[in-house]
Amino acid sequence: MSLATHLSDERRPVPTAEEVQEFLHYMDDLSAIRRFQTMSWRFILVFGIAHLLFGIGLAGGFIDNRFGLIAWVIVTSLLIVVTGHNFLARCPRCSKPFHYRLAFGIRIPTGVADSCAYCRLRALSQSDLRRFEAQQIEECARTNT
Repeated sequence: MSLATHLSDERRPVPTAEEVQEFLHYMDDLSAIRRFQTMSWRFILVFGIAHLLFGIGLAGGFIDNRFGLIAWVIVTSLLIVVTGHNFLARCPRCSKPFHYRLAFGIRIPTGVADSCAYCRLRALSQSDLRRFEAQQIEECARTNT
């Protein structure tokens, strides 16, 4: 886990017992959504680098224009297919999409979504669960003294 991820997790509120129970109930679906969104962002990064190299190749005359056009169509269609599936990532509880933002009228996922935009079902991380367990242990120790 990176330091930035750890710090952002620490700023999030400690999950309640109800949130943990809901997460455990929908854990497989939520984990699949997170994995797919992470993979989509990696694909978009590779797509950007490929376009940069493609532009340099065309400008330098290293790539034939017909080959370049065919390659561009293939890579662009792959990007549309992969990111299009990202919009199918729906909350397992209410079947509505996770957080999105609009840019030029296009729905763009806001990174790895950590909660549903509508019913607020949270996709908890391991650090969230550890903080919940630590809080439960503290409460148990307080009640026993």
